[in-house]
Amino acid sequence: PFASEPWGMTAVCGKVDEIGGAVAIRLGQRFVGNHHSIIPRLTGASAVFGRLLARIGGPMTPSSIAVRLGEDVKDAMRARDERRLSAIRMLRAAIRNLEISRSDRKDPKYGQPVTEADIVAIVQKEITQKRETIHFATVGNRTELLEKERAELATMEQYLPAMLSREEIRAAVDVIVAEVGRDFKKVMPLAAQALRGTADGKLVNEVVREATA
Repeated sequence: PFASEPWGMTAVCGKVDEIGGAVAIRLGQRFVGNHHSIIPRLTGASAVFGRLLARIGGPMTPSSIAVRLGEDVKDAMRARDERRLSAIRMLRAAIRNLEISRSDRKDPKYGQPVTEADIVAIVQKEITQKRETIHFATVGNRTELLEKERAELATMEQYLPAMLSREEIRAAVDVIVAEVGRDFKKVMPLAAQALRGTADGKLVNEVVREATA
């Protein structure tokens, strides 16, 4: 159905986290550029999910950062690329630590699955820490450390999703508006969660205001 609608924008692919787990949705527009997925995380809005899935003909299974890491660690080991291997292991360890914390009854998110959004946040956090290490190594003139840290940073950055353009954000927001109406207070929380980790928050806010004006 979407293919016949005159949006003239990009294809929007996404993974939606429903109560039963991750469900992928696909909005059948032509895709421009390098974005193969937007990762909507509209947890709790299952009624919206159902209508979207009904309109587009069912789910598809997207790839995952965690799956990529699992494959890439084997490649790095075969290649004996110690710096790449070190960076990948750091990310996998951080993901595993989050999984363990979710099994702790004291954790506010006890029992909740680790989503793609969580993993993107982990990658972003590790990259931030790596950049801080590089900064202090630069200030301290630790040249022997800089090469290693920069190589690990470059590896980690490969696992961040590309940021979406204004047009791609608008395509996703238009879908939400079509489902819940032009109410900023309803659209903004859904859009914020849908595009978390894949789009600039300020830009999402601007686009939602335009779409609901």
